[in-house]
Amino acid sequence: MKRPFLLIIVLTMATAVLLSACGSPAAAEPLVILIDSDEGPLTPISYRTSTGFWMTGWVYDALYTRDLDYKPVPSLATAATPSADGLSWTIVLRQDVKWHDGEPFTSADVIFTYQFLVQAGRSETLTTIKSVEARGDYAVAVTLRQPSPFFLSEGLTTAYILPAHIWRDQTPTDPRLSEFQATVGTGAYRLTEVVPGESYSFQANREYFRGIPRVANLIARVVSDRAEQIDQLRKRTAAVSLTPLEPELANDLARVRRLAFAEGPGAFSYVLYTNGSRAPFDQDAVREAISLAVDTDALVQEALLGRGASLPTSFYHFALPWAVGLPHSYDPDAAKALLEFAGLRDGDGDGIREWEGHPTDYVLLCNADRPLEAQAAGLLVEQLKAVGIGVHADCVDISTQLGAMWPNYRAVPAPDYDIALFGWPSDAQLQQSFMRYLVTTPTTIGWANLTGMVDAELEQLVNQYLRAGTATEQELLSTSIQERFSEVLPMIPLMSPTSTFAYVPDKYQGWATMTGVGIGTVWSFLPTPPPAE
Repeated sequence: MKRPFLLIIVLTMATAVLLSACGSPAAAEPLVILIDSDEGPLTPISYRTSTGFWMTGWVYDALYTRDLDYKPVPSLATAATPSADGLSWTIVLRQDVKWHDGEPFTSADVIFTYQFLVQAGRSETLTTIKSVEARGDYAVAVTLRQPSPFFLSEGLTTAYILPAHIWRDQTPTDPRLSEFQATVGTGAYRLTEVVPGESYSFQANREYFRGIPRVANLIARVVSDRAEQIDQLRKRTAAVSLTPLEPELANDLARVRRLAFAEGPGAFSYVLYTNGSRAPFDQDAVREAISLAVDTDALVQEALLGRGASLPTSFYHFALPWAVGLPHSYDPDAAKALLEFAGLRDGDGDGIREWEGHPTDYVLLCNADRPLEAQAAGLLVEQLKAVGIGVHADCVDISTQLGAMWPNYRAVPAPDYDIALFGWPSDAQLQQSFMRYLVTTPTTIGWANLTGMVDAELEQLVNQYLRAGTATEQELLSTSIQERFSEVLPMIPLMSPTSTFAYVPDKYQGWATMTGVGIGTVWSFLPTPPPAE
């Protein structure tokens, strides 16, 4: 009589093992994730930071998404094909997707979303769209006002699709739109509860088209204090923090045995600006000399404690798929020769060069609120003095620095500084189109041009790129733009910190690092590497 009962137990245990192996969520206990700030209702309209954007991607999908190497791959779409002139796109949609409430996803949702986001002013990457028309329930035809080399990589990947049946009664221009709480998406998780200022709760979507998520329940807890985040990780009341660690803190936490790190290339970038509206920085030779005088590898080792990488002189991080990756050269002797050629000479032999009869003593602005920047500025001062450029650091509060370089966040033809160390957040690296804002005329589209200069050839290449119709033209022009940038150096790329995230390994170890982004994407909860499309 005992054998059948024992057999039932064995079969039950075997079934449980098989279900676990097939990818069923392992446990009902929520995985607690720490984030820095309240992200609002967390919808495609209302997220507030880049962390919120990727968290929104737990609940909603775009037509295309980024894989772990930051390359666009199909998501709600299966294919996107441009016409020969680049003015129209045919987009084929998945036919196996449902919204979290069971309603089918169709082309009507895509048309509604694109029109709604443009009217709401929430998606600059879609403003080039002239019209969107259905081609049955599972295809759309998009007509553009002009060819856009970024339509697939930035337009289709950044616009999360809204369920028309949930959002159709909302007014795109209503100022209260950012307060609208909608939890129905197509994504790997459904947002089940929002406690404003405190937490977000998520439940796995077992019918997700990429497979059942590996974690059944998530809680994203808002903890703004850095010390409190670390304390919760040490006490194991949280599993991970989505805030990258500062290099010094990462080194300190390496001694904590119960913590582990997930690391990958970061997209935050430090650059050295010279004011091209002032002599002698308006000379290409002077800017090149300053670049050659800077030892970026030493900056990485000393300011970033080795947790980072030198940036190429072509600006974009080596790890990004569109980066040309022209390496930085450190050559003080070549720098000295160029400075001589440009008219900066040490006439009295005191080791400091003169310009127009006066000893150089330039001010290097930096952000006093970031100790890392103050340290890097001190290193830069010593490196520039080593080739005879007189310079001293002036680390001020960020408002003062922005007032000199970028008053009211508007680029001006003649900013009020000599040299400056400046940190760009990830958007500058992760949007291939961002280059146009950095190097073009401030009074046109160059709202982020803080250099006080415009190179006519570089601007012409950018304008050609924005009108490029074919993929071949786009790639050639992208390469030419980065090569020209490296030649004229409107600003000097320095370094990018590694994105380092602390987690508790016995809570969860499936963290997947996306290039330039980190571990906060939905790939961390899905089978990795991402399945082939």
